[in-house]
Amino acid sequence: MKRKSFRTINKICLQILLLVYLTGCGYEDPSDYETFEEPVEESFLQEAVYDVSYEKPSIRPGVLVDRNGYGTESTKVALFRGENLSGEFAVVNQETKQIVYQGKIQQPVYNELNNEYISKGEFTEFMGPGTYYIETAVIGQSYPFQIKEDIYTELYTSAMDSFYYHRCGTNLNGSVAVNNHGACHLGETLLKGTSTAVDTKGGWHTGSNFEKDVAEGCKIISDLLMTYEYMGEEEVTSQEADENSRLKDKLLNEVVYEVKWLLSMQDSKTGGVYAGVYPESETEETAPENDKGTYYVEDISIEATAEFSAIMAQFAGIYGIYDEELADTCLKASEFAYGYVAKYSELDDLQYYATAELYKTTGDARYHNKLKQYWQLSEKPENSQFNRKIYGDLAYLTCNYKVDMEICNELMNGLMEDAETLAAASKKDAYMVWAKEDGRNAKTILENAFILAIIDHVVTSHEYLGIMENQLHYLLGRNEDGIEMVTGKGVLNLTNQEEEYQLYLQSSIIFIIHEIVEREVIE
Repeated sequence: MKRKSFRTINKICLQILLLVYLTGCGYEDPSDYETFEEPVEESFLQEAVYDVSYEKPSIRPGVLVDRNGYGTESTKVALFRGENLSGEFAVVNQETKQIVYQGKIQQPVYNELNNEYISKGEFTEFMGPGTYYIETAVIGQSYPFQIKEDIYTELYTSAMDSFYYHRCGTNLNGSVAVNNHGACHLGETLLKGTSTAVDTKGGWHTGSNFEKDVAEGCKIISDLLMTYEYMGEEEVTSQEADENSRLKDKLLNEVVYEVKWLLSMQDSKTGGVYAGVYPESETEETAPENDKGTYYVEDISIEATAEFSAIMAQFAGIYGIYDEELADTCLKASEFAYGYVAKYSELDDLQYYATAELYKTTGDARYHNKLKQYWQLSEKPENSQFNRKIYGDLAYLTCNYKVDMEICNELMNGLMEDAETLAAASKKDAYMVWAKEDGRNAKTILENAFILAIIDHVVTSHEYLGIMENQLHYLLGRNEDGIEMVTGKGVLNLTNQEEEYQLYLQSSIIFIIHEIVEREVIE
């Protein structure tokens, strides 16, 4: 599909981009594996999103596939575990049990990280929509998977739905009844260690204990607003335009719900922002409206205040065309919070991120001067948990005000170095993902795929698109245990094989999927 450019890079920086040259950027006995007839599939939101139970499968499959499936025209690769394999595999229609495609298994490569042999089998040229499984002699068959054109649609939609189902302080009436509940946590909470009451109704529960973390909420908003900025700029049919409009409205509705709660977390005297609302003890497994536990408001933190300042500026720059009054309120709140950060913290990546967003929204020379101070630092302190430097870089590269051409070039070179590092590491790994010497960590893999998606949006590369998708394939089943780690309940952390639920990971998934789908349209 031919479409208009969706890049929003400053024209001066774009001239620089044209100068950038893109470079390519132990054995287990096969009898340990089991043939899987027809395993039970879990859909994204069939279980309550607060249910964090998880049982690791006792048998690891020998044939690994993306259990969510593959796009009709996308690269399709299955992984085979074991040294002495048959050399051939078949794609089998799950309903008819008929073989629809046969392919060759490549020579096995020893994977030192897992002490096993891994082989690849590609079936990209098979594009027929349907549900299939991979079968081969010796190690059996894979879990079933789909091949269809809009393979990520359900995953994307469900990730968006998860924010609605985590709303606090309101009656939920969504399409998935098990996730609906009455208004919860309506009482006032006390500022930690004081008798000062704070109205904390609203916002999202960001974790399984019904906590509401400001920094994590801000991370979600920044990702959703980036997705919004890049959404629906292509040439589309009227039906597609209507769908884009619906998705944009849905996205902004969730952002506004959280933004209004965040405004209530700012101290009216200092501009500082409280870190969030947390339970005094681990909550019992119960519906949110039945939770009667004691909660407290954590003290003001520099991280929360800087995050707040950045996303309020970002939101104000986008939302003014819909509600000028709310946008103006958010911009003033951002500047108030920025004053607190500048007064009480060093010039680090968090302050840099907030400064860049304020400059992008206002064009105020004061913020540009502060950005120059940061760039002149020989060592740039990093105190954020979400790699906020890259967000600050992106804000500067996409602003419509005056920019420093030399700085743009440096920022672009830095992004390219990050991309090449991630790409090179993924190429070396048997599972085609970013891995460390001590193992593969699902959370880190997702975060690196997200960083690559950001970079890919600035400097497009077909290679980066494939690497991003490989990270998703791993998280969706093409991993050591053959499990789907991306679910309505969050992402599993494979370092300790325990489920680690964090709502903010859903916003990363949304941005990654959007970038993959939009880039595939371009290709």
